[in-house]
Amino acid sequence: RLPTAIEWEKAARGPEGRRWPWGDEADPTRCAWGAGPARPPGSAPRDLSPFGCLDLAGNVAELTLAPAATTGAPAVWLKGGG
Repeated sequence: RLPTAIEWEKAARGPEGRRWPWGDEADPTRCAWGAGPARPPGSAPRDLSPFGCLDLAGNVAELTLAPAATTGAPAVWLKGGG
């Protein structure tokens, strides 16, 4: 199944609630930001979350499930991307 938006946020931001997977400071050298073709998974190894998840900032948007309480029924949201 797809992760919920809440699960995705936890995986990306960690227990501290970081702004970016690597910390609170933006750093475009850590991920694939901006226009251009999508990069292969794992091609930005410094885009690493506290839980070891790669590629959660920049590159492409990822599908997640919205919490049912938010929409009245499960729906798809996009997270990440650049």
